[in-house]
This record gives sequence, structure tokens and C-alpha cells, in this order.
Amino acid sequence: MKPTPKKRKQRAEDLLFLDVLCPIDKAVFLMKRIRSSVREADLIRNEFSEKTIPYSLARLNNMTLSNRDKWNVIRNHVESWTAMFGEPSLKNIVRLCDVWDCPIQSVYDKQLTPAVVKEILQMFIIGQDKYCDQLAQSFSFYNDSLKKCYHTSDGVARNTLLVYGPSGTGKTYGVEVLCRLFNLPYLRIQCDALYINEDLPTIFRKIYLESQRSRDELEQTVVCFDKIDKLLCHSGQDMELFVHQIEDLIDDNGEVSFLDKEPGSETVTRIRIPTSRMLFLFTGEFAGLEDAVRSRLRLNKVGFITDNKKAVVDNVMNCVSFQDLHDIGTPPEIYCHIRSHTSTGNFSADDLVKIINSECASPLLPILRDLHSHNIYPTITPEAKRAIAEFISKLEHGGARNIAALVNEIIRNELSHLLGKGNISPRMSFEITKESVTRTINHDTD
Repeated sequence: MKPTPKKRKQRAEDLLFLDVLCPIDKAVFLMKRIRSSVREADLIRNEFSEKTIPYSLARLNNMTLSNRDKWNVIRNHVESWTAMFGEPSLKNIVRLCDVWDCPIQSVYDKQLTPAVVKEILQMFIIGQDKYCDQLAQSFSFYNDSLKKCYHTSDGVARNTLLVYGPSGTGKTYGVEVLCRLFNLPYLRIQCDALYINEDLPTIFRKIYLESQRSRDELEQTVVCFDKIDKLLCHSGQDMELFVHQIEDLIDDNGEVSFLDKEPGSETVTRIRIPTSRMLFLFTGEFAGLEDAVRSRLRLNKVGFITDNKKAVVDNVMNCVSFQDLHDIGTPPEIYCHIRSHTSTGNFSADDLVKIINSECASPLLPILRDLHSHNIYPTITPEAKRAIAEFISKLEHGGARNIAALVNEIIRNELSHLLGKGNISPRMSFEITKESVTRTINHDTD
């Protein structure tokens, strides 16, 4: 569906807002042009999306400003814009902070309630409302505890969240987005790729030595144990040791300690970092969990299905209990410390279309930015996006990650086709159609 004139003007205004180096008097002139006609709005939108913002980003990065000075430039821009045109929307604030790598709290003065954090998350995570709700609550309470310098000894509950669901459905992506937007230390531990000599103190020691953050900042780390189920499915002394180390971390009075040697000195000191202010998340697919729930609720039993039972059948993963986690072999040392848990589900074709069209989370954005830097400007028809979404929704693994891989393959095929015909020019434009998608899919499946 073609955007309405009102939406086309709004898109131009949004892009104008994103350019923090545009002088306010010039912004006023451009805003008058945008509001005067749709044609002017389209011209300005094309100019800012292709040239102005990347140029401004490069200028700001070349100013050799400290992060604090850079954030002040962005905050001054928001204040000037608010005074001249009114308060920007939360969506535009989030996009500004995402594009310019600026913490939201530097430019957004309102309280970041769970509802606000959820709204931010849903700009990046499509079709996972339950997950966004639980993560927003955990993150908001965690963020409040940091501002108020709370510790668990002050009566604040430890933040721990378990997320289970298929691969590629946003379990770790949501956490990464929030840490990036709030400028918080983030540590992702790939549990399926751990080596015996890489115990948790060793991992934290690496972060401590390589990070430019202070010890106080490291105490606020968001720690994600990704694919924790792959580790827990093993048995033996190594697994038991690692589980014990995790228990030491997430305990209400937990800490991580390691030895550190000062450069040029023979003195070795033990560094102790309390973990009471950290946010811990555990993610994984947890194969067999759905079957455990069905067995406990006797949903596999043949017989008449009432409306209430049908509602449970359709939302099995909403009924997970700690007993189910125990039944599939999750150690009690882990699940007994979990404050809340939630799930993600597979994306529908409609969800995937929304992801492709997302202004914040589309996997196409980095692909298109890279192509634009080489003067290559592909456009993708709505029918092509629907074909991509329907194909990916039928795949068993990978989820939304498959979008970028498939689109890259389609673009390579189309470029090869154009170059083979001798279509070489300083600026190359072409259209990706449903037929383009079909050709690539059929080639891949032959």
C-alpha cells in the first residue's frame, strides 16, 4: 500500500530530526518546504536518507569529541527541536539514539517505566509481546535499582530472567538492544562454546582487563548465559563445576573474584566484584520443554476438548513451571534462583513482513546502507517482501536471521544478471520483484 501524503511528509520530518548537525534555522526552512507539498517532502526525504545523515555521522565522528561532549551535542539538538517544533515522539528519540550511538537517558528526561521500556523494545522485537513485557519489567526494575544504588541487602529482589524459545526469535537481541540504547555493560556467554579452561572467573577477568569501564560500571553488567540448555544437557564434573560457579554469581550475596597482576609489577592482587547489582538472563531452546508441559497437563490424552483446555493447548509455553524445567534435567541450582521466566515463539509470515519493513529492526537496513555507499540502490516490492516472509516462515531453524541471508543472495543474483548484460553505470538502481525471490529460492532448493 502506497503511503499517504501525510505519512510521506512525516517521514521527511523524521529524517530531518535525525540530522543533529543541521542548524536550526536551516531546519526551519526545510520544514516549511516539507509542509508546503508532498513533492518537496519526498525530495528532502531522499536527500537526507542517502547523503545528509551519513555525512553528518562522519563529521561528528571526526570531531574527536568525548562521548560526553557528543551526547551534549545531541541533547542540545533535541532541546532546540523541542523549542521550535514541539516535543519529539519516543519513537524518534529512540531512532536518534540508535543512529548516533547515544544513551536514551541523555536526551529523555521522563521516567523509563516498564511500559515505556516495552514500547522501546517493540520497535525492535516484532511479534513477541509476552517476551517484551517480561524483559521490560526485569530491565526497568534493574535500571531503577542502579539509579537508587540499591543492593539486594536493601530488600530489592535479584533480577534474573529465563527465556526459552526457538532460535532466531529475538531472545538475546532484545537484551543487546537495551544495553546498547542505555549504554550498559553487556556480557554474552556462549554456553555451547565454552572450553574447560574458560571458567567464569577467567571470562570476567578478560572483561575486566579489556574493558575501558570502571569497576563500578562492571558491577552493573547485564550478563546473558546464551544457549544455557546446551551446557545443562551434559553431565559430569565440568558441568557441575560450572553450575556451581553460576550459583555463586546469582546468589543474593554473590561475587566473582580473580587474580590480577599490575603491569610492570610482581604484585598479584585478588579482585572481587559483587554481583548483587547485575542483571542475569538465561536463554535457550530447551528441547523437550513443551512435551514436558503437555505431559504434566495431560494434553496428549485423547478425548473431548473443552474451550478452556483448547486455550491451554494453543498457549502451552505460557504454562511452564519449575517442575517442567526439573523434568527435562535443568539443575535446581539454576531454576531455584530464577525470579521470572517467559518464552518466544516462531514468527508468522505477517510478523516477518513487519520485521522487513521495520524502521528500527529490519535486517535490510545494514545491507542497504552498505549498498548505498557503493552507489547501488535496490528497491524491494511489497510482493517480494511477502514472498521472502512466506518462505522463511516455513523454515525450521534460524527465524528472522534468515532474512538477511536470503536477501543478500537475491541481490547477488540480480547484480550478476545486470552486470552480465553490461549494465554498468556510476549509479545502479534495480527492483527486486516476487519473480527475483522465486528464482533465488528455486535455485537454492534445486
